[in-house]
Amino acid sequence: MPKVVIIISLYNAKPFLSDLFDSLSRYYGNQSWVTVVAIDDCSPDATHDRVQHDYPWVDLIRTSENSGFAIANNIATEYALTTYDPEFLFYLNQDTEVEGGFLEKLVTPLEADHTIGIAQPLILIHPFSSDIVNTVGKELSFLGYGYTSFEG
Repeated sequence: MPKVVIIISLYNAKPFLSDLFDSLSRYYGNQSWVTVVAIDDCSPDATHDRVQHDYPWVDLIRTSENSGFAIANNIATEYALTTYDPEFLFYLNQDTEVEGGFLEKLVTPLEADHTIGIAQPLILIHPFSSDIVNTVGKELSFLGYGYTSFEG
């Protein structure tokens, strides 16, 4: 498998850490081709300390001030690219729980067809329901605005 870095931007994420990192550890904790980079965007809660203590396998970085979701992701992206030189980047939100095999299902078609530049998995509503679809993909309008192609 190609080298994949999962990037997660965290802010006041303490309530979500167990679902997120326990699921990543369960399915990808011993996979040498997967690295998890989390960026704590100067959370005032104990997010940084908890990740550092409970999930030492996560490459954790921290901003000195809250810079917002987009800038935190940009900082983590630059860090991941220069530190790990991955073939693929995968972005997760902090309120996520993953299932085994999701990365393989995304990476396989990207490797097979180099005209594909981006992929998204099926996203279910979490943690409220495991059978309600949030989205199966995003599309771009002719003006370049993104929108959800299916919800429900």
